[in-house]
Amino acid sequence: MGDLTPHFSRSEFACKHCGKIVIPPSAMLVALERLRVERFPKGLVLVSAYRCPIHNAAVGGKKASRHLAGDAVDIHPLVTVTEAHHYGFRGIGAQRASGLVVHLDWRPTPALWFYDANGATP
Repeated sequence: MGDLTPHFSRSEFACKHCGKIVIPPSAMLVALERLRVERFPKGLVLVSAYRCPIHNAAVGGKKASRHLAGDAVDIHPLVTVTEAHHYGFRGIGAQRASGLVVHLDWRPTPALWFYDANGATP
């Protein structure tokens, strides 16, 4: 059980490098909880959430990555772009080959982009 929502805990949003926790906006937490309950009753894993600058650089993150702001997650299992949009996510990054969403964020202005096979955005 979670301490932020019924299914998500603060620790899931911690930087994997330094352990700092940045909680995403409440509307994003609501969207993640709805996605989890409605689409993934057996679980939704946050592969990455907040990243400190050192961790972001180490994983090849963009200098203006939403992970640095604490309002982005990379997830598994993956969802379609349509599903991500349905749940209200504004930043959607999908794998080019499959079209499945890897990255979800709550940026102010909507954006959609695709990752190539090695994870880079062309």
